[in-house]
Amino acid sequence: MSSAVFQPKIHAAEIEQRLPNSSSNAALHYQRALLFLAEVDPGKRKQLEKPIWEIVTPKTSEQETKAIDDLLIAARHAIRAGLIGAAQANADFGANMSEYSVGTVLPHVGPMQDLAKLIALYGMQKEAEGDWQESAQVYLDLIRMGQHMGQQTTLAESIEGVRILETGYHALASWAVHSPDTQLIKEVRSLLGAIAPNPLTPATAIGYEAALVDLRLNRLQDAFPDGNWAEMMLSVIEGRPEKQDPASIEAFVKSEAAKRGVPTSVFDSKSSFDEFIEKLRSVNAQYYEATLNSLALPTEKSITVGEQTYQKFAPQLLRLGDPGTLNPGQIAAYFASHQAEHQLADLVLALSANKQGDLFPKDLSKVANDFGGKLSPSPTESGKLTYKVSPDQKGFRISYLGTKIGGVEIPEISFEYGGGGASK
Repeated sequence: MSSAVFQPKIHAAEIEQRLPNSSSNAALHYQRALLFLAEVDPGKRKQLEKPIWEIVTPKTSEQETKAIDDLLIAARHAIRAGLIGAAQANADFGANMSEYSVGTVLPHVGPMQDLAKLIALYGMQKEAEGDWQESAQVYLDLIRMGQHMGQQTTLAESIEGVRILETGYHALASWAVHSPDTQLIKEVRSLLGAIAPNPLTPATAIGYEAALVDLRLNRLQDAFPDGNWAEMMLSVIEGRPEKQDPASIEAFVKSEAAKRGVPTSVFDSKSSFDEFIEKLRSVNAQYYEATLNSLALPTEKSITVGEQTYQKFAPQLLRLGDPGTLNPGQIAAYFASHQAEHQLADLVLALSANKQGDLFPKDLSKVANDFGGKLSPSPTESGKLTYKVSPDQKGFRISYLGTKIGGVEIPEISFEYGGGGASK
């Protein structure tokens, strides 16, 4: 048998450097977009501080329009990267939950809203150019971005997802009332149902929040007495000590804890601190279980029971979560408003798809067939749906009336079009 080594022929012309495939993780593209956006002149970015319906209105001046155009040119790379992200099926920002457990800062949360407004402005620019198909695609991508954020593991991200969706719904509704192509509007409405078939809910995020609180308690327990336990507690306490040295922080934290009913003896020894943590663990477990149970109820009942849950547990809770999102009654009301915004956008699309030329339907019965013969009810029993068309039928106002349940207010959710523009 021959011992000769087989040597294949190599054709250099057939060997080439492969270009890497684009990541299918939307979050990587969003993060790149945020880096590009951070490079834009802060003066130009200042426009993004307002809601989208206040940035572009029927009264927007030529000077303001030019400022928007300048922003879009300066932020073109951010827009492109953001839209690439929105085209992906899934997003994972890779938050390390063990690190997140020591604080509540997620650096991408706030800037994602700015990116969403920027992309909405880009869509409006396309709309102004008469490119109805491209602008609709941009708005649908924006709504997918909101869905991506809403599907993350923390309540802060879920709430930011709702805010991005609010921007997307408004932009798409404004597009629909202006679009002359009713067939295109019908197609877009169908795509909206596929991209955002249901409003986001907080249940999954609340479950993760409960796990994160437990993780924070473990970290806090491990850090006492010689670790950074005081800084960990400081991160969730309102107010700051005058001095930032370790001794001052520790004294301040003990003082603030005492104001919240924590006995000073808790900090006397490791065993007393451990006992305190175990009590907190038990209280938080009961609280989050009750919170999840309340959020599973119909909206009005959910708000009422959520308020009662918070009143019962608030005195016992050490603020180890975001103070603004601890109240399940408020959480239920917030997501009820989100559901109303989702439904209202769908109704505006249906009304726009059924217009005759510039004329909108005289009443909602004209679009009932598009909803299986019955319009979507208000998220709350008292939040009545109203529709009023202008005398010339070239404008309308549609809304879910606001209501107050116990001590929680649900604002009116409305959309108005007067023939020259749309407003929140």
